[in-house]
Amino acid sequence: LAERVVAAARAVAGPGARIGVAGRDLVGGQRLQIAADQSFPAASVVKLVIATEAFRQHESGRRPLTDAMRADLSRMLTASDNVAADRLLDLLGLANVNGVIATLGLAGTHLTNYFVAAPRDSSVLNRTSPADMARYLELLAADQVVSPTASRELRALLFQNQDGSKLRRGLPPDARVAHKSGWFAGVSNDVGIVYHGQSAYVLAVFTQGIPNAETANQTVAAIARAVHAAWGPR
Repeated sequence: LAERVVAAARAVAGPGARIGVAGRDLVGGQRLQIAADQSFPAASVVKLVIATEAFRQHESGRRPLTDAMRADLSRMLTASDNVAADRLLDLLGLANVNGVIATLGLAGTHLTNYFVAAPRDSSVLNRTSPADMARYLELLAADQVVSPTASRELRALLFQNQDGSKLRRGLPPDARVAHKSGWFAGVSNDVGIVYHGQSAYVLAVFTQGIPNAETANQTVAAIARAVHAAWGPR
């Protein structure tokens, strides 16, 4: 499968693109790893852990979610709103978000920057790895992110993601995808849980070094298409 995925990506992006993929078939158990432990710019994919810390603080009683916070959570996850993300970071605390990252066991994930004023140098941006995001998605699919209730609420928000240009683009229209995408110049990422018929799998796709955004998005879609051919309904 890894060879087919790489071939599908190269056919769209060419040989110079950097690609990282991690996934797991939640029915059959098969894993997919392509540069899975390498560090990539996270872009807005890292907003998943901000949302996780919001639910953790809510359930612990430290900071119950207000209507305004819930609205910002929705904007951050469904429309990738950077202003909403920064407001939540201010309330929750950067150190606390990194604490929940550690609790989740995401050793390659680091939140260092706010979003609106993010630096242009990608080497100092928020980082993660395909393997970390696949692990997170596995926990989320198993109701193990904060609590079953929090996991269900998070998935419900991720099903409402408005971005259909990447993962969803490569999947059948009736597939249900709880996902978070992220992008900036030269970077296109999308990570999600895919449900289609009796099949279910997690897939984290990261790309870097593809100058044209449309080509980058098509590359993510091509990877999703190749994975779905293997892990989708038989």
